[in-house]
Amino acid sequence: MPILIFVPTGEAKNLLPYLGPNKMRDCFCTINLDQEEVYRTQVVEKSLSPFFSEEFYFEIPRTFQYLSFYVYDKNVLQRDLRIGKVAIKKEDLCNHSGKETWFSLQPIDSNSEVQVTRSSSYTKKSQFQVEEEDIEKLEIRIDLWNNGNLVQDVFLGEIKVPVNVLRNDTSYQAWYLLQPRDNGNKSSKTDDLGSLRLNICYTEDYVLPSEYYGPLKTLLLKSPDVQPISASAAYILGEICRDKNDAVLPLVRLLLHHNKLVPFVTAVAELDLKDTQDANTIFRGNSLATRCLDEMMKIVGGHYLKVTLKSTLDEENLRYYVDKLFSTIVKSSMSCPTVMCDIFYSLRQMATQRFPNDPHVQYSAVSSFVFLRFFAVAVVSPHTFHLRPHHPSSFKETFMCEFFKMFQEEGYIVAVKKFLDEISSTETKESSGTSEPVHLKEGGVPADIQIDIDEDRETERIYSLFTLSLLKLQKMEEACGTIAVYQGPQKEPDDYSNFVIEDSVTTFKTIQQIKSILEKLDEPHEKYREKRSSSAKYGSK
Repeated sequence: MPILIFVPTGEAKNLLPYLGPNKMRDCFCTINLDQEEVYRTQVVEKSLSPFFSEEFYFEIPRTFQYLSFYVYDKNVLQRDLRIGKVAIKKEDLCNHSGKETWFSLQPIDSNSEVQVTRSSSYTKKSQFQVEEEDIEKLEIRIDLWNNGNLVQDVFLGEIKVPVNVLRNDTSYQAWYLLQPRDNGNKSSKTDDLGSLRLNICYTEDYVLPSEYYGPLKTLLLKSPDVQPISASAAYILGEICRDKNDAVLPLVRLLLHHNKLVPFVTAVAELDLKDTQDANTIFRGNSLATRCLDEMMKIVGGHYLKVTLKSTLDEENLRYYVDKLFSTIVKSSMSCPTVMCDIFYSLRQMATQRFPNDPHVQYSAVSSFVFLRFFAVAVVSPHTFHLRPHHPSSFKETFMCEFFKMFQEEGYIVAVKKFLDEISSTETKESSGTSEPVHLKEGGVPADIQIDIDEDRETERIYSLFTLSLLKLQKMEEACGTIAVYQGPQKEPDDYSNFVIEDSVTTFKTIQQIKSILEKLDEPHEKYREKRSSSAKYGSK
């Protein structure tokens, strides 16, 4: 049962100021699963309303009670000070999913935190009588304390068990997760601590056995061969999803796993090029093609970035640092993953055909991805690719100016073009899903690293996205019918003007196939939910 969380951490406001002349704080925010920190933002200096503006996408491999956000004041000499927190119960996450919400920061003390994770065992018997009419109202509360503190006992956590669950059993056993004390912070003034803005996207999928996903996988994997590409199941998913980013990750992973990504991205990139009138704006938008390429580079390019950039990222002198990065990048072509090279080759060929009179477009088509969306992002935000913690915020603007100035200087253009030629050439011997061969790599760095992809999980995610977007899928189906029947000129923008429908008949047939497959998949999902509900044992774990 994969659980996915996408958290754009926005901003805090009205944080409690320091007492004294210097009221500003240096703040950062951490994301925690219960007591385990999983991510942290960069430090925003000298602000009581820090703007973090960072995105975190992660899977949760274990059970948890709370997704929590802690706002800290960075302290160089002493321990970082915790200003306040936002704690959201797992069962409440779905109520906040997809909504931008301001949460009041809550105070942090021993009563508001579960303090123990060690395994312990206790055996003690107690007896008490309860009146029959009070059974529905009463609960047993069990507190766990640590008496090892010399000053006073420390509260570690508590559980509550309704008495009515015990009435029909002579003995009762269940695991309960420790909870913070209910009244742990009622006396505190939460309004004084400030607020935190979050936009959480929470997804919980139930993955069925592989045989259930065969028809949907087959339909999706046929997408690169569908003419036109806009009538394919994969493209339609990108059209109907509220956010294309939701569709891109499972699509890229599934197509990559079956060596279908290169022909699919080539086809959707060609569709982008048809609408590009100026060679200077080639691949600058956030289309399905560019987002698929962004995600592909994140998935397959991580090792490439580490061997190319990681050893250079801690340099101090900025100009020397930029020179060294530039030199490292333009000498790294032999480490570029094969899938990236294949797609860059396709982009280069299509751009040349689209703008035959522009000698530079073949390079800008590739550089707009490998420099703007790959290397530059990795250097400015190294945490995105797990290269190192954040740079200071002041570093970003200075570096970007120096970095892009260098690539425009005449003395470096020859090296840049040579690098772009090498990563988009065709000196190959094997195919990876395109009609052109794949690059033969040399040296000690593997260009093709196996990616661990669970195709059933990715297909389940795609099923969930289709299910959540059924209303828009229905509108697209109606638009195909309208286009097929009405042959006159389009007078005003209407519901289907937002869809890319090149061939209404083929698109309509694909939508019919999608709906049929979804209906067949709905039944085992419903049976699983019923079975899970009926077999659930009482307890909070």
